[in-house]
Amino acid sequence: MTAADDHSLIIEAAATHAATLREELRAGGQKLVMLVDYRGTPAALKIVRVDPGATDDALKRAHREAQLLADLTHPHIVRGLTPAVELGEPTRAICWLEEFLDGDDLRDLTGAPWAWDETFRMAHDVADALDAMHSRSVVHRDLSTGNVRRLTTGEYKLLDPGFARHLNLSGLTGLHQPGTPGFLSPEHVQLGAVPTYASDVFSLGVLMWLTLTGALPVAPADPVAYVRALATVQIPSIATSRPDLDVGSVAVVDRCLQRQAARRFFDGREVRAALDAL
Repeated sequence: MTAADDHSLIIEAAATHAATLREELRAGGQKLVMLVDYRGTPAALKIVRVDPGATDDALKRAHREAQLLADLTHPHIVRGLTPAVELGEPTRAICWLEEFLDGDDLRDLTGAPWAWDETFRMAHDVADALDAMHSRSVVHRDLSTGNVRRLTTGEYKLLDPGFARHLNLSGLTGLHQPGTPGFLSPEHVQLGAVPTYASDVFSLGVLMWLTLTGALPVAPADPVAYVRALATVQIPSIATSRPDLDVGSVAVVDRCLQRQAARRFFDGREVRAALDAL
């Protein structure tokens, strides 16, 4: 799709939601995000392109994302403002509005080790958000640094459950489990396995490891080696990289990163409870 096509979509999407364009926030893959004015306040306009001849899966995911955000009213999950609307005939894109979040995505804040107190706050806020999703039988499945934002207040919000799968609905992704390399759980890459609440727990463990060490526990540079290691090798204790952490903190991170799902915390609620107990 050309820049002119993108511009046309942006204009149409803004008009559909009676929003006034301000500036581009980010673009990449099939998604455009624009800062707009909506009913006198700033909002994020999200536009997901639909490739010609694509299946209905992309539309279903986008509608599902907007519906999830509307349903999951929670202080640590981005709030949806409008239903998803399809653009064009046949559909060229789908768009909706979300609350505008200041601050920075987690991917722009990693690289140097964090103090435990900041990692604790991030993990607690994200676990709280996951609890809200898991309590509705929803698995995020793409928890990564691009889907967590630290606000200027210091709190964290979970974004983009567009790849989320409602356990009470049929799967939409066929044989391929969506997610971001580096943050996948073993279930993402094991033949026949399906990500569960414990898969989100593993990905949260990866975020904790990354913020505490500045590096990923399993590097995805070589895709074949990455998948093999993720499926067969137990990640060592965080104490090997952060010997300054207390025993309780180490135990929480290590349990999140157990290769076998049954040995992890069951869901976001259990992670939050373990953090609260420290």
